[in-house]
Amino acid sequence: MTTKRTKQAAPMPSTFLPEALSTGMVAMVRAQSRLATTVIDSNAEVLDFLRGRLQKDRNLIDEIADCNDATEMMDAWLGFWTEAFTGYTNEFTKVALANVKTASDAVQEIGREATSGTEAGGIRPAA
Repeated sequence: MTTKRTKQAAPMPSTFLPEALSTGMVAMVRAQSRLATTVIDSNAEVLDFLRGRLQKDRNLIDEIADCNDATEMMDAWLGFWTEAFTGYTNEFTKVALANVKTASDAVQEIGREATSGTEAGGIRPAA
């Protein structure tokens, strides 16, 4: 019979992990966590958009099959691509703006965390 070991964090003496270093690690993990969440949300947004675009691709096939002549087909084709280009432009502009805002927010947050972390550890930022 085997016994299952439970994981326990080894006690770390404060001399091994000074408060400033610990605070910095926590700040780094928080920032990375928020950025990772934003990347996942951004990817989900793009995938939802692409799912919709694929449905429109499928609809185009049916629409072209129902056309009575080449002029109708060309109109359907032109309308599809006009909408597709507009959709891609709008979607990727929206995602790019959201990512720029996220990056800007992250830089500000890292600055705040760094300042509070250095003050907490008794370290003063260089003037």
